[in-house]
Amino acid sequence: MTQMRRVTIVLLAASLVFVNASGAAAQIGPLIQGRHDVLRAEMYARAIDYGTPVQVLNRLCPRPGHEHGCEPVSNALRRAIDDTVTAPITWVGHKPRNGGDFWALAPLVRNGSHASFRVAFDHVLHCRGRGRFNFRRVDWTGWFFEGGGERVTCGAGI
Repeated sequence: MTQMRRVTIVLLAASLVFVNASGAAAQIGPLIQGRHDVLRAEMYARAIDYGTPVQVLNRLCPRPGHEHGCEPVSNALRRAIDDTVTAPITWVGHKPRNGGDFWALAPLVRNGSHASFRVAFDHVLHCRGRGRFNFRRVDWTGWFFEGGGERVTCGAGI
């Protein structure tokens, strides 16, 4: 009788762990996996990949939209982003005056199991804004997009 209780308790505990694990996986969506530039490219793609051609500043700036203290995007990171994003990317040295969607990115900042980066963007639909994309590490298997925030202004005079 005691043996049967142990087996029942073990099976019940195992099923609860399985249900909790599968429920968590369903909530977090697809994991972002990779190392170094491939991982960063996957994270940056969450911001700039909308299926339309984009222009991206060829420097990473701590405060996107303010070109002070910027560092060049490495060739390896540029290739990884080009390979990850489905739309064509034109890497530019400055914000164009009147051409297409434009993105400026900040370096990815990691803090333990959290990572984030800032963005600034201008869209052809007369909108511009700034935002932050946040990610969280899941065990040692990968990262997932945790959300973020944006401030957007739209109008014909922008």
